[in-house]
Amino acid sequence: MHEFKVNRVITLKLEGKETIIYVAGEVFRQCKKLILNIPITEITALNAIRSIDEIIEKKELNLDRMEYELSSESEFWAHCSNLQIWAEYNYDTRLLHKNLAFPLLKRLSKVGDKEAKRVFKEEIAERFEKGNFIVQLFLLEDNYLDYLKNEELDVLVDNLKIEKCNELSHKILNLSSMDDQRSLIYKKLSSLNTLFVKLLNLSEGEALLEYLKYSNINQLKLLLRDHNSHFYDNLIISLKNYELNLGWNPFYFLEHLFIKIVKSCKKFLKYKIIKTLKKKNTKNLMILIKLQWLNYLDQKDFKKIIKEPKINFIDQILILIKKKVETIDLDINCYDLIFILILLEKIKRECGKSEILKIKKALKNDRENFRIYLQHIKENLELYELKNSRKKKIIINELYNTLY
Repeated sequence: MHEFKVNRVITLKLEGKETIIYVAGEVFRQCKKLILNIPITEITALNAIRSIDEIIEKKELNLDRMEYELSSESEFWAHCSNLQIWAEYNYDTRLLHKNLAFPLLKRLSKVGDKEAKRVFKEEIAERFEKGNFIVQLFLLEDNYLDYLKNEELDVLVDNLKIEKCNELSHKILNLSSMDDQRSLIYKKLSSLNTLFVKLLNLSEGEALLEYLKYSNINQLKLLLRDHNSHFYDNLIISLKNYELNLGWNPFYFLEHLFIKIVKSCKKFLKYKIIKTLKKKNTKNLMILIKLQWLNYLDQKDFKKIIKEPKINFIDQILILIKKKVETIDLDINCYDLIFILILLEKIKRECGKSEILKIKKALKNDRENFRIYLQHIKENLELYELKNSRKKKIIINELYNTLY
């Protein structure tokens, strides 16, 4: 039996045809495969070495199918060489495959190896920040980021570049949704509060909408209270490009989620809503209606958006109605139309005859079609199972009588 002592805690033994790693005298694991042999003479600039994991990924090596024409003894000495180099270079995890490097480093730190205890957390943070997606996924799935204290995780998140965050978000999204892996990764990220908040803040499109499914109230409060946050604007953009094939309805989800947090973020949310309306974008307004966020505006705010020339709120509402009546491609359902009609009645109450005349004039060419829509909603309001449906029916009746 051959035996090689790497240092005072790591020993390799050739037992039969198998190379076994011992840590502090106890079996750690069997070395399964020799991936690469790293001669010490070839390591001239350590920073130039990306990692064994990236070499494997780049060359698309299938470890399960790799075969060598090496005797068990030759393979043993190759393993000894690799682990000796790894130890001499302060347990740099780039020099071993992730499946060996991190578990071994964790065990070494537990048995009291001073160098392992010093570099263990540093290696986790360094590889998550600069490593490839395969390594990031491994660190998340095996809960290595849990070893970082809150302040250490905060430093990692601060150092994480925007490009790296976006790459991580898109690659997670591209994982198969048919198994549990993607869902487990989202749940794990959500538990790492500062990291998840940063990813939410920087993401957009389907990646952002998927993150929202796993977000919690406190994370959204942090983003909505931060005036430097990109979250609100990215959310509006993402919802404008929302695809029905997501398999869930983000509008319904967000409408109910924001009810729970709006009290603590109302001032900022109102500011962003008014800013959104000033862009005079039909789809933006449709998103606010679908989310029912215009309900967060009080009477004073509502008067302001009606009177503000930069907003032309009445015109924006009328454009939506005309687009629905003319069956232009805009995703307005009956629930949205009911909300729009209630907004019209609110305009009537707040502004008087001149605005009603303006509405009548604007709808003149589509008067009959719009009357049919209004009549249909009046007669079927109870079927929509809305809260306060009786009150809403009275409001729509008043609007109907005013216009017709």
